[in-house]
Amino acid sequence: MYINVAGEFGSNGKEENYSAFTRVHIDKDGDASQKKEVFLNISESYFGDLGGKAGVRKIGSISKLTSLVISALTGKVIDNPDTVTATNEAKSQAPSEPMGVLSSSLSAVGMGYLTVQAGSYALGAAGSGAYTLGYFGAVAAAAIAGYMVGQVIGKAFGLSNSQTQSLSYSLAVGGALTTAILISEMAKVCAATGGAVAACIGAVVIIAVLTYMWTYEEQEYWITTYTCEPWEAPDKGDCNLCNEDVRTCSEYRCRSLGMNCHYYNANGEPGVCASFEDTWSATIKPWQEILNQELKYTQVKETGFKIEDKSRELVELWNPVTFGIITSDMAQCKIDNKHTKTFEEMSTDMIIDNTIGCENGKCVNQGTHHKVALSPHIGASNGSGSSGSSSGTLSFSEGENNYYIRCKNFAGNYNRAEFAVKIIANSGPDYTPPVITRFIPSSGNYLKVGSNSTSVIFFVNEPSTCKYSQDFNELFENMNSSVFCNTDPNSAVLAEWPCYASLKNLKVGENKFYFQCEDHPEYDQNNTGRKNINRNSKSYSLNVCSKNLSITSLEPKSTFVIGKPPVAVEIKVSTDGCIENGKSVCYYKFNGNQSDNSQYISFLNTNNNKHTQLFKNMIEGNHNISVKCEDNAGNIAYDSLEVNIELDNSAPLVLRTYQMNQMLYLITDEDAKCGFTNNKTIGCGFNINGSVNLMDSSGKTQKAKVEANQNYYIKCKDKFNNENSDCAIMLRTY
Repeated sequence: MYINVAGEFGSNGKEENYSAFTRVHIDKDGDASQKKEVFLNISESYFGDLGGKAGVRKIGSISKLTSLVISALTGKVIDNPDTVTATNEAKSQAPSEPMGVLSSSLSAVGMGYLTVQAGSYALGAAGSGAYTLGYFGAVAAAAIAGYMVGQVIGKAFGLSNSQTQSLSYSLAVGGALTTAILISEMAKVCAATGGAVAACIGAVVIIAVLTYMWTYEEQEYWITTYTCEPWEAPDKGDCNLCNEDVRTCSEYRCRSLGMNCHYYNANGEPGVCASFEDTWSATIKPWQEILNQELKYTQVKETGFKIEDKSRELVELWNPVTFGIITSDMAQCKIDNKHTKTFEEMSTDMIIDNTIGCENGKCVNQGTHHKVALSPHIGASNGSGSSGSSSGTLSFSEGENNYYIRCKNFAGNYNRAEFAVKIIANSGPDYTPPVITRFIPSSGNYLKVGSNSTSVIFFVNEPSTCKYSQDFNELFENMNSSVFCNTDPNSAVLAEWPCYASLKNLKVGENKFYFQCEDHPEYDQNNTGRKNINRNSKSYSLNVCSKNLSITSLEPKSTFVIGKPPVAVEIKVSTDGCIENGKSVCYYKFNGNQSDNSQYISFLNTNNNKHTQLFKNMIEGNHNISVKCEDNAGNIAYDSLEVNIELDNSAPLVLRTYQMNQMLYLITDEDAKCGFTNNKTIGCGFNINGSVNLMDSSGKTQKAKVEANQNYYIKCKDKFNNENSDCAIMLRTY
């Protein structure tokens, strides 16, 4: 059966397409009397051959069964099953064919025909003369005969095993009871009628049938059948449920919600589930926060906008520009600096900012913020023959620059008319030195204890040649530590070019470095073009830890006694180290190799020097918990603790008693609450929470005002409600 993500259970309102299960009731006659549908159809052909598969037969009414039994015994067809009469003609008749079967069955166990004579009861043995039975023998013979008759009838009329056995036992009981109770009267009647065997046995059968009617339990069946029919979705459903479900949306899940739902994966997997009316051509607006601080959006329309300097129309050419757009829903956007006819022809993908659009673990609005960078260095001549675009970066030149944007939604629809962006750059030579935009890891970070070298990545806003000095800031020309920078104009990502530096000879504590870069690495000694060096060094520092990370406390290392599992246990960890007094992230795992870093799970509250993890459902037994903490420098500390959880299911014991100052004192083996009565009749048959005298309790000490020469029947219970089933102690005061 199928339940879709909307929680709809196998039904679309069309009976021929149900997809769940049905229970069919087969009554005592073998008929399908009830059919309880729970969103499933069971085929009529199944009903047709139900009897053959399940061993069910239609046996008719009990009155019909009675007539069949007597007909089998007498050889006469009973026209009216409600009136059974043994005719005189039957007196002298030999047994009919069914009786022959019975005779054969009895003969097989060493018995012949049963005959009744006045004043005696005889049974003819097969192959021998008749001999006389006593009262008990006649009863036993009647029971055996009844059972055998039931077996013959069951097989002759195709009854089930349970029906045949019930009928056989009923005939056996009926025969025995009839023989035992009416033996004398039947002897006289049978003698008077000339020993009509059929009439005598008929009486047995009638009583046996009545016994059968009152004792036989009809067999009834519920046939439950499960099928998996093709799911047919409702005409209209909420398609967005597929996108919001914790499970990844798929085409099958989407289409199960409604005939109006379609799965769109033009932008890759996972796709989006939406109805036709939800598809759109993208609406676009400028993204204010991503634009360079010195710039602004102007002439904003539904079809485009313009970018200008805040103080003038023209934009500085040699400063890279970053701008962005926001779409009304998730989309994939492309940009080009020339007109194109289709979305696919456009040259550059805009970068989606995945840090925006995720709330509370759901990213339903992710994919609405798109950004791109412009650089005059894209497409510059470097002998590579590269085109004028890079990853998220387009070329930018003096004069008017026009860019055209199209966005494609989840349905594959895109705005046929291009969204236009205009920006005008000033003219003039490049006097702008390169700028280092960021470092990985960031400046001020820490390295673990014992580190003497490391690598760092930094990014420059144009292709450059970079150097650095250690400890002291020097001129670019005097810096002798060079770095590797990727200077291919078209290798930028959002107008940033990566550089890689190896930092050596590190010492404990702070290590300072100074970086400078020079642009236009494509200019050689014969090129008279101007190169710009950023003389304002970019400082960078790293700290080598002087001490390792340590776990200073780990709690609880103790035994918990509980009355009923599970129990909540909170693990508390304190750390100390070189980063913010031990700031780190702690992890745990149960019963594993401590140094094996796999299978560790992060604490719920961590990334500090105090860490806690609550386990709500710890069970009885010993639990070994390994703890690992790691700081940003890579320093690691290990520890472990053993938590023992014991189950207390025993009532308190009284260790000793004494009297002092007219007070009775009890000392128990655990904290307890005790009550007593002086009533001998009640004794310890009371409940402490009932109407009894409670003693003053203080932990393990219980006390009550004492009366001389009295019996005290005392019971106690602990904080887990374990109470003495009998007296904790019985005593008499003096």
